[in-house]
Amino acid sequence: EDARGRGRETKLLFALGLGILIASWVVFSLWVGRTRPDNLHWVWIEGIALASVPGKFAVFGGLNPNSPLDPWGVALLGVAVDTFLAITLALCLEPFLRLPGIGTWLRDAHQKASRALSEYPRLKRMAFWGTAFFVALPLPGSGWMGGTFAGQLLGLSRTMGIAAIAVGTVMVTAAFAALAE
Repeated sequence: EDARGRGRETKLLFALGLGILIASWVVFSLWVGRTRPDNLHWVWIEGIALASVPGKFAVFGGLNPNSPLDPWGVALLGVAVDTFLAITLALCLEPFLRLPGIGTWLRDAHQKASRALSEYPRLKRMAFWGTAFFVALPLPGSGWMGGTFAGQLLGLSRTMGIAAIAVGTVMVTAAFAALAE
């Protein structure tokens, strides 16, 4: 049944990833269509910045006069990018977990933590919020990739880990967008 449960979770994550792509396309098409259609290449630049080294600090790129998105638009883009990339990484974890050494270690750590979460349900809430706050930290490596591995180490399911990443990303991008305003 564990394999069936993972299979259902994989289908759910795939559908969620596809839904995020479609919803993002619709939302940003409407948003950009109502604002400034010029400089649309900035949306790609901001998306890449959100997914890489600048991370959530890219929200301040919405202050650039060339940006078709304001800081709140970049913050929304950040949530979509982080959540989509976390889903993608979560879907690709299986081959990584089969690697000798690091894969074995991560799989064993996840199983031990999962057992602890099932024995102590309050820990699950703490693991969720711990992952969300880790992602919300404006530090290198605390985004979608670090959050995915932190969620695994803390015993969260892939779905709960992605939800924690989305919540953490909302917290930090909303804070940065409010500061930019």
